[in-house]
Amino acid sequence: MKKVWSWCGRAGLVFSLVFNISMPQAYASDETPTGLTAKGAVVIDMKSGQVLFDEHKDIQAYPASITKVMTCILALEKGNLQDKVTTSQLARDQEGNRVYLEVGEQETLEQMLYGLMLNSGNDAAVAIAEHIGGSVPKFADMMNAKAKELGAVHTHFVTPNGLHDDNHYTTPYDMALIANYAMKNPKFREIVSTQYYDWHGQSWDSRLVNINPMLWNYDGATGVKTGFTDQAGQTMIASAKRGDRELMAVEMGVQMKQTIRLETTQLLDYGFDHFNTKLLAHAGDTLGSFQVNGRSVSAVIHQDLYGTTAKDSTQTLQPSVEFAPPQTPFPKGSKVGTVTYKLGDQAVVSADLFSAADVLSPLTPTSQSKTRTIGYMGLGAAILAALAFLSWARRQRKTTKSTTTYEGS
Repeated sequence: MKKVWSWCGRAGLVFSLVFNISMPQAYASDETPTGLTAKGAVVIDMKSGQVLFDEHKDIQAYPASITKVMTCILALEKGNLQDKVTTSQLARDQEGNRVYLEVGEQETLEQMLYGLMLNSGNDAAVAIAEHIGGSVPKFADMMNAKAKELGAVHTHFVTPNGLHDDNHYTTPYDMALIANYAMKNPKFREIVSTQYYDWHGQSWDSRLVNINPMLWNYDGATGVKTGFTDQAGQTMIASAKRGDRELMAVEMGVQMKQTIRLETTQLLDYGFDHFNTKLLAHAGDTLGSFQVNGRSVSAVIHQDLYGTTAKDSTQTLQPSVEFAPPQTPFPKGSKVGTVTYKLGDQAVVSADLFSAADVLSPLTPTSQSKTRTIGYMGLGAAILAALAFLSWARRQRKTTKSTTTYEGS
C-alpha cells in the first residue's frame, strides 16, 4: 500500500518551519557571539575562505546527517543524474529519516539526491553509495580520500548517511571546508536551496519539504544541511548571501533544535555585520616577475583572490610575494611562488603564483665550451682569410707599379 503524506501533516511541518520567522532574535548581532552551547562552531567567508569566528573549530565531533554533504557532492562528481539507482536490502533497512525505498526499486540518481538532501533519506544515502562506490566501505574510502584532498585532515567517514559509528567523526572547520567546496557545484547549490520537491516512489508519494529551518527563517539563506543523532546532538551547516557576500556557519553538538537555529542565526549575523570582503586579484593578473637565466618572467595568479577584513579595521591588505621557481627547464603554468596579503605582520590570505611562460635550460658548461671553441675557430678562419686577401692585394699593387714604369720609359 502506498504511503502518502496527508496534506494536514505536510502543512504541519511547513508551519513548524515557517512559524520561527516571527520568533525574536536571541542575541544582539553587534556583539561577538557568546554563550554558545555548541561543542564547536565556526563562521567562514565563502569567497575568501577566511575564518571570521570560531569556538573550538577543530574539536572532534560526530556529524550526523551533515555527512550527506560529502555523499551528495561525490555522487554529483562521479555519477550521472539520469543513472538508475537500484535499492538493496541494506539500503531498505536503514533507520531514521527515509524516503521509503523498496528492495529492487529503481529511481534516478537525481531524484535520490533530492531525497537525500531535502528529506535526509538514510536509505537513499546507502543506495547512492552502493551505486557510486560499489559498496558502502568502498564509498567511505572515496569520502575519506576527498576529505583529505580538500584539507579536511581531522575527518574520518564510515557511513554515507551519518548514522552513528564511533569511528565516524569530523570537526566544524572540516565540514566548512567540505560544504564550501560543494557549494561551488551549481547542481549541489540548486538541490540544497530547494524548498519543495515532488517525490514519486514505488511505495511512497509525497511533496518533500526541505527540513533545513534556515531556508524558511533566514534572509538570503542558500543552504545547506542539518543533522541529528543521540550521540551527535543537533548539527547544522548554514549558508546565506547578502549582496555579493556569502557566509557559512557550522555548529555541532547542540542539544536543542531551536537553540541551534538561534545560535546559527547569531553567527551569520555577526559575520555580515562586522566584516567586509573585497576582490584582491583577478584570475590571470600578473603579480610580479622573477629572474631566471638572465630573463625576466611574469608570475600570474590562476584564481580570483578575495580578502576579508573587519569593517572597523584602519589597515589595508598589502601583498607580499615570495618566489621559489623550480629547477629549469619548466613549462608555462608551473608553480613559481606565493602571494600573501597581510594586515600589518599578520597573514590573512594567500595563493599560488604560476609562470606565464616556458623557461628553457641555460647552456651547460660543456655546450658553452663547444660554443666558444667554434666561435674561436670561426674568428681564426676570418683572420686568415683577411690576411690572405691583404697579401694578394699587395702583390697586385706591385705588379701594377712595375707595368706602369716599363710603359713610361
